[in-house]
Amino acid sequence: MRVLSLYALFAIALLVCCLAPSDVLSKPLKKKRGRHGQQGWDRGDGHRRRGSGRHGEGHGERPEHSQEGDGSGDEMSPADGNANDGEGDGGRNHSSKRPNDRGIWSIRPRYKPGHAKRPRKGPLGFEGNVANEKKNHMKEAMGYMSKFGYLGDMDEDDWNTGSVSEKQIKKSIKMMQKFMGLHQTGELDEMTMMMMKKPRCGVRDVQPSEVLVEENSTNVGPLSYQHFGQRWDQTEITFRILNYPRNMPEADAREAILRAFRVWSDVTPLTFHEVGRIVPEYADFYIKFGTGYHGDDYPFDGRNGVLAHAFLPKTNSGDLEGDVHFDDDELFTYASYDGTNLFQVAAHEIGHSLGLSHSSDPTALMAPFYPGYQPIFYLPYDDVAGIQSLYGSNPNPRPYPNPYPNPDLSPPTNPPTTTVAPPTTKKTTSGPNPNPTGTIPTVTPEDPCSPLIEATTIWRGEFFAFTGDKYGRIRDYQILSQGGGSTTSYFFQNFPGSIDAIYESPVSYKLFVFKGPSYYVYDGLMLESGPNPITDLDPSLPSDLDAAVSWAVYDKTYFFKDELVWRFDEVTQTVDSGWPYPIQDVWVGLPNKVTAAWHDEEQFLTYFMSGKDYYRYDDLYAEVEVDLYPRDFILDYFGCF
Repeated sequence: MRVLSLYALFAIALLVCCLAPSDVLSKPLKKKRGRHGQQGWDRGDGHRRRGSGRHGEGHGERPEHSQEGDGSGDEMSPADGNANDGEGDGGRNHSSKRPNDRGIWSIRPRYKPGHAKRPRKGPLGFEGNVANEKKNHMKEAMGYMSKFGYLGDMDEDDWNTGSVSEKQIKKSIKMMQKFMGLHQTGELDEMTMMMMKKPRCGVRDVQPSEVLVEENSTNVGPLSYQHFGQRWDQTEITFRILNYPRNMPEADAREAILRAFRVWSDVTPLTFHEVGRIVPEYADFYIKFGTGYHGDDYPFDGRNGVLAHAFLPKTNSGDLEGDVHFDDDELFTYASYDGTNLFQVAAHEIGHSLGLSHSSDPTALMAPFYPGYQPIFYLPYDDVAGIQSLYGSNPNPRPYPNPYPNPDLSPPTNPPTTTVAPPTTKKTTSGPNPNPTGTIPTVTPEDPCSPLIEATTIWRGEFFAFTGDKYGRIRDYQILSQGGGSTTSYFFQNFPGSIDAIYESPVSYKLFVFKGPSYYVYDGLMLESGPNPITDLDPSLPSDLDAAVSWAVYDKTYFFKDELVWRFDEVTQTVDSGWPYPIQDVWVGLPNKVTAAWHDEEQFLTYFMSGKDYYRYDDLYAEVEVDLYPRDFILDYFGCF
């Protein structure tokens, strides 16, 4: 009887299933209210698909699974990198809504998250066996840290046998990052690896523990200079120049070295006298140029590595005490952005000869890394305080601050065909008006919380904002730059100062920096080329760009100037046919003036600045989120830049 009852129940259930409409058993679609009030469909992956039309036009419902001919007509095919022409409306006719015959829907940038991203080679070259690559980079880093004092004297066997604990390595990396001016994570990230490749001084950053006397540490308060108390007993010091660099005129080299001595005599009681120019004489310390093994135990490593080194007084270095050696493989120059400025390097090394060690202040002259040529040089206060703690102040000081005499700037080795114009005040827009037409006065330097941001980009996974020669930097929602902004020229080699636009190429992963009619190319933190005329990229591109932003998924870069935007193909290195277009035709909801931009590829969002305001563009729906933006950039990102 029980068996018959079970069969009866099964038959009834089967009959109900056959007679019921098919949509009763189907999974219901979730309706979700869009930002502008229209109904949309939840795709189930965290993104909304709206009904047809834009901003509430035509609320025709469509099942989610229908992807073919969705009628958007504004996506670019990843195969060819170009927008389609709007074919396949999927039953919707947009032809009457096109503002002109240029195919406006085909130029509007829209990102389809379903597209597979092209595999990318990371900035550190991690590919193939990632574990082996990371191991090789750690091996390189440990050699670097041992050479410059962070791990003590070690050889390759020490690194391979695991005799160094992970805790010690992490502590050493943090100490190294402090001298580099980086966020102290203790992790061997790509910024740390790139800083390790910057030209620098060959003197250790951290001396062996048995030499460092803790009570002589001067890391107090905001000052970062270091010394060990060793100094010259006399205030009159003699020096002798044994030879000059082979790639630089002797007169220029001599003038650079004499100016370097003057840097220190201006702020201390010290006086410097040259001897032995005609008849060889004994001197307190000697200056010479050499390559490779050159008479001490610290051979040079060729161009763009260790630039020079010096020997501190009273450190058991015998006749070498106070001596300064320069790597003659370097291209030393006098007053040029090309090569390495001999005056700045000599002033740094003479600081060592007088008793100063490296400073962990990245803006100090005694910081270990070469910052690039500075046409106007001031001795930073950290260095003044350091040298005066050893020798006292000059009883007859020059008025401070006072720049040291700088010769006229010589032209680059490969000058651009177009003369670089002097920096001008950028015209920017501000205020809540989404379509500004006027300008606002330049913000005065007395208002440090309201700078006008000149350029922005996401580079190496970090966000950078530039104004003048300062930058703000954010990673993982943490501000890594100093309060008030860090100095750009101490981070990027030969940075051109106030810039117009910046972006990372999605093809070469190199950084392109634009200023006036010229652009510069950086490979990591090192200047690879520039200044180059912008017309070298494409003759149709304008000078004095307002902004630039790249879309890596399509290998495209957008350049903004006044109310127009150009689309540049990074593969073919040409501006796409038919461009430029008006900004508001391509980026719906933006004002007709863009002063900076950046693209968050992971979040499918593009950000645009206009004056102090910024807007957020939704890559999925191809429009600006007008209900929430514009917003104040400084308040949201840096509080007080």
